[in-house]
Amino acid sequence: MLLRSIRKTVLALVILGLGVETGLPQSAPDASAATYALLSRGIFEPEWSFTCTAFATEWRNNRTYLLTAGHCIEPRREYALIPDKEASEIMTVTVEKVFRKQDVAVFSVAEILNMVPLGHSPARADKVSIIGWPHGMGKFRYDGRISAAPSSATKNMLVVYVPGVEKGMSGSAVFCSNQGAVCGVVVGIYMASPAFIAAEPIYNATLPQE
Repeated sequence: MLLRSIRKTVLALVILGLGVETGLPQSAPDASAATYALLSRGIFEPEWSFTCTAFATEWRNNRTYLLTAGHCIEPRREYALIPDKEASEIMTVTVEKVFRKQDVAVFSVAEILNMVPLGHSPARADKVSIIGWPHGMGKFRYDGRISAAPSSATKNMLVVYVPGVEKGMSGSAVFCSNQGAVCGVVVGIYMASPAFIAAEPIYNATLPQE
């Protein structure tokens, strides 16, 4: 199990057996390099279309594991990954689990990818960057800050103030500068105030291999 809810206000990602052998990828504080475009298509459809953003967080059992928003994954569709718009080949995706209550999904690819470490739920006013692929236009970065931490008033979501942010950023990493790590996953934008986005908070916990 890769993810579990620690408490109502925190989403927990359980990292099992991170690779430490020489030559295996290690997490580094570069959210942009670890950000990918998630594509999808119907089972009998020939063409792929942009679906969401995803970011790589873990290498285990010769696979790289990534996170995206849970609502990005739908039944009877297949998924693929590309690192940039110029990519000539796609990477086949295996959906591992969708956590609908937390609106987060985990999937994996049989490729070595750049990864970004996971941190913990941030505090109000922490500076953040959002890296994503709005509507498949390419990779964009937006800088902002945490406007509100998880609480009953925010429905246990992070509220992030990001001036100029585009719609279509679901699945993007919320990268906390002071942590040098991802502290949330973008799941939506507040239509009444489009400079504000909602994100699932993340807590990082390392456990021994089961």
